[in-house]
Amino acid sequence: MSLAPDFVVLAFEILLIVVYAIPNWNRIKNSFPSEREANLVEVTAEQFTWTFRHPGKDAVFGRRIPEALDFANPLGLDPADPAGADDIVTVNVLHLPLGRKTLARLASKDVIHSFFIPEFRVKQDVVPGMVIPVWFEPTLAGRFEITCAQLCGVGHAGMKADVVVHTAAEYEAWAGTAAPSSGRPSPAGEVGDKAG
Repeated sequence: MSLAPDFVVLAFEILLIVVYAIPNWNRIKNSFPSEREANLVEVTAEQFTWTFRHPGKDAVFGRRIPEALDFANPLGLDPADPAGADDIVTVNVLHLPLGRKTLARLASKDVIHSFFIPEFRVKQDVVPGMVIPVWFEPTLAGRFEITCAQLCGVGHAGMKADVVVHTAAEYEAWAGTAAPSSGRPSPAGEVGDKAG
């Protein structure tokens, strides 16, 4: 009995991993798009809701300070920071442009959560005390569900949100009609959701 066929298969599998799998995994997971070319969004998880922040027309996120954190300002945006005056904050509805890479910064205010969009094949744990970047590119317009895939407490099953993927023109129209919030989320994040 010869082991030659086993060694041939083993060599082929090693070659496949080294030449194909590792470079592609690196390209997909570790080669993030630049902030200039990507659609930026901050995702903040807390029991049992998702809060999303877009930087507004200036493409700069406003400063966050702990003393500004309250029920009306769940992210603690500094009202004195002019960079945050045009930030758009929504709760449980994430708006994204079709065909543009999105760079999301994930953070948790309390326990471990998991940001999961099954249709996008995106799943990333969100750990308290860390800002975890993840990127993806929506390729289909429509409304999709975001869930928490990590047991995070008694309300875990209800920790759901929607992602609305707009065409470029629809996204610009939404961003133009979404009022800057100064930290106050638009009601249920539903500003401009008619296109979803």
